[in-house]
Amino acid sequence: MNSWVQQLDYFQKQGFKVLAMEMPGFDLPEPNPNWGVPEYADYVIKHLPDRKKRYVFIGHSFGGRVSIFIACHDPEIVDRLVLTNSAGLNLKPYPGRSILILLSKLAYIAQKHVAGVSFLRSIIRNVLGSRGFREATPVMREVMKKVVNLDLQDCLPKIKAKTLIIWGDKDKITPVPMAHALHKSIQDSSLKFIKGAGHSSHKTHANEWNEIVYEFLDK
Repeated sequence: MNSWVQQLDYFQKQGFKVLAMEMPGFDLPEPNPNWGVPEYADYVIKHLPDRKKRYVFIGHSFGGRVSIFIACHDPEIVDRLVLTNSAGLNLKPYPGRSILILLSKLAYIAQKHVAGVSFLRSIIRNVLGSRGFREATPVMREVMKKVVNLDLQDCLPKIKAKTLIIWGDKDKITPVPMAHALHKSIQDSSLKFIKGAGHSSHKTHANEWNEIVYEFLDK
């Protein structure tokens, strides 16, 4: 929640009522290890102040996954949608990553028969895995596996809310092709890039980010 301090202050001054929701496993204690995107979406909906109202959902990275799911399955509560450096699509990996994934699978098959292969596989896994995954608890690793394995591509054409996709053009965690893929599949969407920004464009380029989002909401 602390990552949204600059947005909370800015949009409250613009007259918006703003809620930065705390999430199990991030700001709150860990959820059940069986949780995935649907369970997080259900949690968010249950903790809205008034479920009969329509809201602007703003999702960054993992929050983007949850926001996409809600916009698809519970469109009646979504007024507008803002996806910023959002995850949610299992795009084809770049060539070097594909080779590492193949080596990891081969090492998994061979690890019972060849000495030292398990150690090699652990090194490859550390290269492939995000820092967040490597540092996560066992429970959150199980949750993250379920989250990452759910491709939300089929949800995108079902989103009817007016959508802003805002992205740092230097993002290496959810790269630029993700932004274009979201824009292509969400019918009523616009795409804006922030030059020089990485994965957390709302933090590093807060002023520009806030102005772009405000313009979108003010139309």
